[in-house]
Amino acid sequence: MKDEAWEKYERQLKLLAALRHTRRPLRVTEILVEVPGYEGLFESGRRKFNRDKDELLGLGVPIRTVEGSSAEETGYLIEEDAYEFPSLDLDTEELAALHMALRTISIGMEDDQVERVLWRLGGIVESDSATESVDQLLGGLGELPAPPELLRMVRAVADRRVVTFEYETAEGTVGTRSVEPWFVRFERGRWYLRGFDRARREPRHYRFDRIRGPVRVTTDAATEPPEKEQPGTADPWEYGEGEPMTVELWIDPLLAPRLAPQLESYVSRPGEDDGTVWTFSVTNWPAFRAFALSHLDRAEVLSPPEARADMIEWLSAIAGGGAGADGVN
Repeated sequence: MKDEAWEKYERQLKLLAALRHTRRPLRVTEILVEVPGYEGLFESGRRKFNRDKDELLGLGVPIRTVEGSSAEETGYLIEEDAYEFPSLDLDTEELAALHMALRTISIGMEDDQVERVLWRLGGIVESDSATESVDQLLGGLGELPAPPELLRMVRAVADRRVVTFEYETAEGTVGTRSVEPWFVRFERGRWYLRGFDRARREPRHYRFDRIRGPVRVTTDAATEPPEKEQPGTADPWEYGEGEPMTVELWIDPLLAPRLAPQLESYVSRPGEDDGTVWTFSVTNWPAFRAFALSHLDRAEVLSPPEARADMIEWLSAIAGGGAGADGVN
């Protein structure tokens, strides 16, 4: 069964199509009859149309209002010249590079969809020097998997709507999550959702392959992500499956000034020997351990005790040539 957000999305797409392909302005009465999704009483249909129109205008869609002799005669349309995607004026080499990228990596796109995208961006490049297609030359170099709920989640991010879904943890337990979605990211061979977990009152990552069942997009508005939570700003140790662990790391006074800009979003305090102690929320311990070890003896894990003990055990295993240097996950 379709949820309300998805029905609105489909209705707005049909409204766009009707306003783009009409030769004259469409009156509201015509829209309510001809565009699926506005069925029902006249007043409720008019209100629904006005909400959709205002939302599309807010997204930058150039809907033009043509005033009539009365409110009933006022019409609406989208002028194609104002709505069309401007030409990128790509030269042959730039088009070839774009085609190579689209042919090399696709996200669940069929061949005909790729072709339409290529034509939209400037046409198909035919090379006299290559008799085989790019597909044959590359042999399907790579394809990003497209989870079933990916497009719905991306839509929720764009609309700033809270999502709910069933999620299986690394321990195998399944529970409901209510999340304000911030962004979707492909990392280390997997799709992740980054957002604010309303029940836990903190930012979390969720693997798409652990979402069980459909993603439900609610009507609740989500907050804007903090500046640090913009796409591409999360640190490697924040991509993990376990409960967040608060880790304190001491950095010596010679290294601290150089790391300060990188770590400015984290809480710090003066430490012993004129060093600085930073506090991190860690869900991927091996990634954080690698970060700490990259600074050799100029960094030291202070707490919690289990993290410090694991670091000592891991280093001891390496120094002794032991096989138990995998640490904990």
